[in-house]
Amino acid sequence: MRVYHLGALFGIFSQLRKGQQQLEHTRLSFQKMMNDFSTRLDETFTLTAEQRGTIRITAGKLIFEPGRINYMHLHTHVMTDLRQRQNELRLNNIFASLYRERQLAMAVKRICSSVRNGYREMLRDSVIGPSTMTLEDFIYNAASRFGYTDFSSSTSAAMLAHVAILVSD
Repeated sequence: MRVYHLGALFGIFSQLRKGQQQLEHTRLSFQKMMNDFSTRLDETFTLTAEQRGTIRITAGKLIFEPGRINYMHLHTHVMTDLRQRQNELRLNNIFASLYRERQLAMAVKRICSSVRNGYREMLRDSVIGPSTMTLEDFIYNAASRFGYTDFSSSTSAAMLAHVAILVSD
């Protein structure tokens, strides 16, 4: 009887060992499959409309800052701001992957170029042509177009001086 129990135990242990090996094989297969899915997702990654809108709003707010004198490197400032506020802006899935971050950087460059061009055209049209306007009207229109809402009396005075200098160049 003892030999029978011992044989049964060895049979059970043998089955457990086979089950563990199959489980390990399944786990490795699943891990490979997940890595493949991740690669395929990176290849088909595109920014959502919300993320593009967030980039445009951020670029608009940064381009309209009263102290801004450098417009050509706006995209680097936008990327820095997005990286610092990635959790708040729901961009943490992008900064987790180098490929996605590169895609984001290319989109930020395009959007910042568009925002910068719109600001330049708006400045030009405010002083030349049929749609000229006063400095205060320009500041109001530009602030509403680029989403700048952080006005106080000192900010509006600084903005007035800043735009007056830009227009006079």
